[in-house]
Amino acid sequence: ESGCGKTTLFRIIAGLETPDYGTVEVRDETIGYLPQEFELPSEELTGIFLENCVDDPAKDFYKVTEVLSDLKIPDIDLYLTIGTLSEGQKMKLYLAKLILDQRQTSARAKPPLLLLDEPTNHLDLPGILWLESFIAEYAGICIIISHDRSFLNSAVEKIFEMDEKQLFIFEGNYDDYIEQKVSWIEEREKQYTLQEKQREKLEQLIENARKISNGKKRGRAVKAAKRRLAREVTSREISQYRDMCLNSLRISGSVHSGKKMLDVKD
Repeated sequence: ESGCGKTTLFRIIAGLETPDYGTVEVRDETIGYLPQEFELPSEELTGIFLENCVDDPAKDFYKVTEVLSDLKIPDIDLYLTIGTLSEGQKMKLYLAKLILDQRQTSARAKPPLLLLDEPTNHLDLPGILWLESFIAEYAGICIIISHDRSFLNSAVEKIFEMDEKQLFIFEGNYDDYIEQKVSWIEEREKQYTLQEKQREKLEQLIENARKISNGKKRGRAVKAAKRRLAREVTSREISQYRDMCLNSLRISGSVHSGKKMLDVKD
């Protein structure tokens, strides 16, 4: 769901924003954050940019070579300016910088936790396939925000969903999540129906108790029925689930399903 705070959550985890309340604990992890939109020095040579990612280019450029090899990105020409690179190449360059930064600041070999915010937005199909391969082989953890369902099906093993101001965790890829979510909604509807039947039953019990002519018996019976209503319904009340999605928008076309087709604002 757009606008529910996914990017803000990423920025809080990365230490770029402060939460309104609560705390964020990062346990023994170095974090690399790939935002939706990022800027690189367009007039700078790719090789110079990568040299600046290590402390001593004369001695440490082998680290750059290692990272480029790990990322399987031999297609970056070190003598081209960054502005001439494709969007996919720029993203690979940015990822290389994130990993090199971690290796410069930490003596540990553990790869950084990567936060990838809509990484497929500007990629063509070969770029998306490369990213899927990179994530599958990456030795660390990637947490990804994406609306590309095909990409999610290929790249992820767990889905985190923010719904009803709560965090829900589903094992598997996007299709697995949909299947589990449908079952979850059906079970929720069953629980809601049973709850409302029980509510109706106990409210009728209260009304019947109020009709008792003996005052003392009436008072005890009403209190007992109200306690049951509070215990069996009110204290664990659930609301009817509201599915927040568009059902009436239909767009036909032959564009790759992972690409943005329409951007609507205000």
